[in-house]
Amino acid sequence: MRFGCRLFETNSDIKTMFSKLKDCETVAELRSSKILEDHAMKVICTIDDAIVNFDDMEYVARMLQTVAQSHSCRFPNFDPEFFLVCRNYFNSFVRQYDFIVNTIRLKK
Repeated sequence: MRFGCRLFETNSDIKTMFSKLKDCETVAELRSSKILEDHAMKVICTIDDAIVNFDDMEYVARMLQTVAQSHSCRFPNFDPEFFLVCRNYFNSFVRQYDFIVNTIRLKK
């Protein structure tokens, strides 16, 4: 949830796509949002599907195209650049996780 909350905190234009989150004004409200939690789970499942099927890049490309197309159809103000913003935040989040794992390994 930290990833989604931080993304929305610094990119209010992305948050506007989630009309059901418009009343969430604080990080605490975002963190307790079932809607955000459900969407985060869908995102993680999509990433997992891509990783599991990494050896079939045609499948991964079709799946990601379907996701991108569904976003552009469902959200009139959707900008494909949003995916690039999300990618940067996701990469940052993963780097933090890697740092934590490596720190724990060094302590052993």
